[in-house]
Amino acid sequence: RSKWHTDIPTFRKVQYDDVWPGIDMLWYGSQTALEYDFVINPGSEVSQVRVAFEGAEKIRLDDEGNLIVSSNGEEVKHCAPVIYQETSAVAGKYVIKGTNEIGFEVGPYDRSKPLVIDPILVYSPYIRGDSRDVGLSVALDNSGRAYIAGKSSSSEITFPIENALQGTQIDDLGLGFVTKLNPAGNDVLYSTFLGDSNGFCTGNFCGTQINGIAVTSDGRAVVTGAMTNEDNDSKFPVTPNAYQKNGLCISWCGLEPNRMIDTFVTMFSADGSELVYSTFYGGWTNYRYSERGFDIANAIAVDSGNRVYITGLTASNTLPTKHAFQLSRKSEGEGKDAFVAVFNPLAANGNDTLLYASYLGGDGDDVGRGIAVDADRNAYVVGSTASTDLQTKSPSSSPPLRATYQGGGFDGFVAKIDTEADGNASLTYSTYFGGNINDRVESVAVDQFQRAYITGASNSSPSSFPL
Repeated sequence: RSKWHTDIPTFRKVQYDDVWPGIDMLWYGSQTALEYDFVINPGSEVSQVRVAFEGAEKIRLDDEGNLIVSSNGEEVKHCAPVIYQETSAVAGKYVIKGTNEIGFEVGPYDRSKPLVIDPILVYSPYIRGDSRDVGLSVALDNSGRAYIAGKSSSSEITFPIENALQGTQIDDLGLGFVTKLNPAGNDVLYSTFLGDSNGFCTGNFCGTQINGIAVTSDGRAVVTGAMTNEDNDSKFPVTPNAYQKNGLCISWCGLEPNRMIDTFVTMFSADGSELVYSTFYGGWTNYRYSERGFDIANAIAVDSGNRVYITGLTASNTLPTKHAFQLSRKSEGEGKDAFVAVFNPLAANGNDTLLYASYLGGDGDDVGRGIAVDADRNAYVVGSTASTDLQTKSPSSSPPLRATYQGGGFDGFVAKIDTEADGNASLTYSTYFGGNINDRVESVAVDQFQRAYITGASNSSPSSFPL
């Protein structure tokens, strides 16, 4: 705790003073839009505010008073301004001053008080069709293009399919989807379904679902999640260098190894037109009517070498491992362990694409929920655990932050794994994280000094939680 950093300042707004004499500008974000305000202080004139749009081909006002800026065939909307003083509204609107320039016109107001002009730069497109569509993960590339992934049950007629690798919906149980937007958020660069559905659910899981998306430095989207493969007959697309395919069933799969629900790792080309890599990843079971054989990835990360890191949960005793610090599942019956796996999607031989894989768990249910990677290929895995015997470890002579289970239904956990090491040496540290009731860690980020930043949820008491 002596090495913790506390009272780190964070900022919700950026203020520029005197952009024009006596007029300040504020920038801040809401949940769906980037907002900026002009604050006209007493003694200043609204007529001073002039905004030019460099590179705009056309600017216009629509019937609702919104400002529409056109460039390269795309449009960005600035909503009609909200103008006010304290709690009183003031009438006003945009005024076009020139080819690429606007100002504001306002009604009477109290010039002894500040006046706020609040336009909104809109970036909140809908990605939806005629049925249930759920976005589960988002990533950005170096140029500000957004990649959204999740699950859709909509038809290809109504869902925004564009330049699709897989353009057809299979049934109403749903497929994964990946949609890439331009930086302005007003154009779909590509949008595709991904996966297979056999028309039946395995337990409560149906079809294909993408739970995590990341983007490589050269703009290739990589996704992970899970798909049904109950009879080892899933037609989920794979590449020739896949580590695993769908498995094999000669007769009834209740008597033969059955893969049930499998994880997958899929990398797209930068334009989304082809698969660079795609593989199944899962174990099998002989217990058809149970949750054994369930393997579901929840999160994904990529490093500078385009290696792919995933974490999630597994109820399989036969999940492939490699260089693992934990070789087998420790939870009993249909219990789940967390797992971590690393892939090199550019390796030519399928067996070489799996670089590292390990179980991570104890005698209760354990779920990997978030993952990050540093420049030295250390993976940072976080999640929740109901295990009382989770392996904990410190990289030094001092004990882990929380060496034992703290109580309640589940604790959070944080683990650092050296994916270039082998066996027990690959687990650098592992700790419980929580208090006396329920805690879980949902996400993790890591800085250049290998410090992990975690977030999640807790209803433990302040006295028991590590504050």
